[in-house]
Amino acid sequence: MPFRSPFAISGLLGSLSLRFGGVAVAFGLFAASATGCGGCDDAALTCDERGENCVICDGYGCHPADPNTSGGFGGSGGGTASTASGSTCDAKQTTCPCDATNQCETGTQCIGGICVDGCDFTYECGADKVCVNGQCAPGCDDQSPCAAGYVCTAGACVLDPQHPQCSATAPCAAGETCVSGLCTHNCTGNADCAAGQICNGGTGACVTDTSPKPACSDTVKCTGVGQQCAADGYCHYACSTVAECKLHDSRFIACDGYCKTAEEVEPECTIDNPCKAGKNCISNKCQ
Repeated sequence: MPFRSPFAISGLLGSLSLRFGGVAVAFGLFAASATGCGGCDDAALTCDERGENCVICDGYGCHPADPNTSGGFGGSGGGTASTASGSTCDAKQTTCPCDATNQCETGTQCIGGICVDGCDFTYECGADKVCVNGQCAPGCDDQSPCAAGYVCTAGACVLDPQHPQCSATAPCAAGETCVSGLCTHNCTGNADCAAGQICNGGTGACVTDTSPKPACSDTVKCTGVGQQCAADGYCHYACSTVAECKLHDSRFIACDGYCKTAEEVEPECTIDNPCKAGKNCISNKCQ
């Protein structure tokens, strides 16, 4: 039996692939481990003379790091950032990088170092996917393993630093480049990347688009019996009592017009309330 997320309850969301199918990209699924500018003294963490614009260099190469935030989550508002080529980022052409000083435009969030739409709940990610640190990641189990470079943790595929897909001693195939331990292609804009991918303007590499996608609208109807398209763009079970919800799924614990799970009612973690350093927020629980 293939993996099914316990909270992907909307039947219309369809069957999505559990694997990257050879398209390797870097999810920002590591929990942050450096907080405070004291982290700038680490040999692996290098900052400018003002203690800003830090980068972490490890076995996967160098990537932007902000020692004054945790979890890779940022705010919204103005600000611009530079792309991998050093030019000012155009959000209409590529996916802009972000950090504490280069914030995202209103409507997107800083997740994994780029400005994207983030998930708060696993049901937003669709069938066979799990919300991990604000990103929709493939689900996994013994019969549905993760792609190379990832490890199955609490039912979700997260980057495996111990077994990267590529490295200095295990290069990618011809035409590919190794970024954050995964094989991918270089890009200057989203149009350079394959379907389902976006261009990370900070690294100049194609990455999987981990943003949740609304599943219903005025013209796209819900298909599950008893489901309605709510204002958030997702199908939910309408209810007047918790007892009605239990008839759909025993994991529902509340009714506010729509059936709610414990994760929705009292999430341990969300984009705005990330886990402490060293933990990943997987389906609203710090793992």
